[in-house]
Amino acid sequence: REPREGGEQTVLLDGDQEGAGRAYFRLGSIDHGPDHKQLLWGFDDKGSEFYRLQVRDLATGNDRAETVDNTSGDASWAADGKSFFYTLQDDNHRPLKVFRHALGTAQAGWAAGPRNSRPSAGCWPRTGDQQLTTNH
Repeated sequence: REPREGGEQTVLLDGDQEGAGRAYFRLGSIDHGPDHKQLLWGFDDKGSEFYRLQVRDLATGNDRAETVDNTSGDASWAADGKSFFYTLQDDNHRPLKVFRHALGTAQAGWAAGPRNSRPSAGCWPRTGDQQLTTNH
């Protein structure tokens, strides 16, 4: 990122560096927290298309110890900056339900899921406001 006033660029996440030494590495979604102090990012390091989500403290460059596994790789911050939304996949790699994960907790709370026999769910931030769009 580059300061608005100009100045030196800062690399927030280097995919080549994160993937170094791994036989396979693919980035998922990347999303700034609402206060731009944290970065939510996902990756698949097995080629399984099941992604792990992590949160990076941008002041230190370190990732939090907690992770969320077996996701579709897509995730979006909640407006509070203390939680985020993501989708888990079923055994057929279909995004099944939208979950909310509160930082510092071990288990996510269900937010939305499929209403019919063809499961598919997703979540995306809406541009220009603090709302989240889900499909299910």
